[in-house]
Amino acid sequence: MVSDMDLKTCLQRYAIDLPFVRGDDAATTQRIVCRRGYILSYNSATHSPDWVMERLSAAELRGPAKRKDNFKEDPLLGTVDADDTDYVPRLYDRGHQAPAADAAFDQNVNDQSFFFSNMSPQVGIGFNRGIWRVLEDTVRGWVLCGGHDELYVITGPIYENPKGVIGHDKVVVPGSFYKIVYDPKAVRVVGFVLPNVKIGSRFDNPQQYVKSIADIETDTGIDFFKSWPLRQQQLLETGPGTAWGRAEKCDGAAGAD
Repeated sequence: MVSDMDLKTCLQRYAIDLPFVRGDDAATTQRIVCRRGYILSYNSATHSPDWVMERLSAAELRGPAKRKDNFKEDPLLGTVDADDTDYVPRLYDRGHQAPAADAAFDQNVNDQSFFFSNMSPQVGIGFNRGIWRVLEDTVRGWVLCGGHDELYVITGPIYENPKGVIGHDKVVVPGSFYKIVYDPKAVRVVGFVLPNVKIGSRFDNPQQYVKSIADIETDTGIDFFKSWPLRQQQLLETGPGTAWGRAEKCDGAAGAD
């Protein structure tokens, strides 16, 4: 496990279970990276994070930080990380898993979202620059004007039906992506799975992409909320869940990837 700040301080920020990647080779392929803006598990075999977890509050979603598009290798991973040449030609977007717009409060934290350890290949028009961006904006809206003071957000790829590999590092292109949103105060959780294809730019029916946490665990090979009592896991993970609503107008909720 590595961090660009005091590791104990970094880990204390993420006060719920870290996702647990199952599999015999997990110990050799996983690298945990902890930062102020996110904590992730980087997979050296796929050259993408298996999961990225954020802890969002309204104070972090508003601020002066600007997106600079300064994509670069993660200095905490060195040559293990993917790099910009893997994404040339631009067949797929360099898709943020922890969005830059989630770190508006601090320029350095915003800049750190552009490390390739936080990227996974995503279809551009109609997905990363379409419905996925709208989902990210929707989650920010839940915090800013939807009555959810604090949310944990876990995002990552699903490698069922992969689309091949790109670049000299052979970065695996996921078949779909998941996002899990947990409200620790209300003890509510909802999960989404969206196929990595051109869908469009509207999110009129979020419920069609809702998927149970148990199903996402099956699809990813990852255990979420592992230390929850079994009864609580059954109640919150096995049901399909319901997409939450928010006010139509929400100042500050919009933001780029």
